[in-house]
Amino acid sequence: MGYAVYQDFNVPPWIERWAGYGVPAECDWPGCAVEIDRGLDYKCEEHGHYADPEDDPDETWIEVEGCGLFFCYKHQRDEFFTQHAGIEPKEDTLEWVRHVMTDETWQRWRDENPISSARMQARLEAGK
Repeated sequence: MGYAVYQDFNVPPWIERWAGYGVPAECDWPGCAVEIDRGLDYKCEEHGHYADPEDDPDETWIEVEGCGLFFCYKHQRDEFFTQHAGIEPKEDTLEWVRHVMTDETWQRWRDENPISSARMQARLEAGK
């Protein structure tokens, strides 16, 4: 079993969203509409790198905790890594919401999660 689809609890509690390489999404960077998925390739996770040799001649390994959001490769690069603070996660795409609300394999989830299901249905009906 992999990380194809799972609920993303690394967002504020008022946002319900899904993650995994099976979940279509947009880059979380504000104003960026690049289509990605919410798989580990795009997740801002713990990141290690060597300190700049000019600043640290002993080449110290530095671990930096990621923000947990999902970014296209352009906005995931090292120079942006520390600039993710304050970025709000984007909602699930309507493509994903439509899939969850109409695909027969999601019926059990819809039945077991009536409140979340109602929110997703309202979003789908509003087209936003």
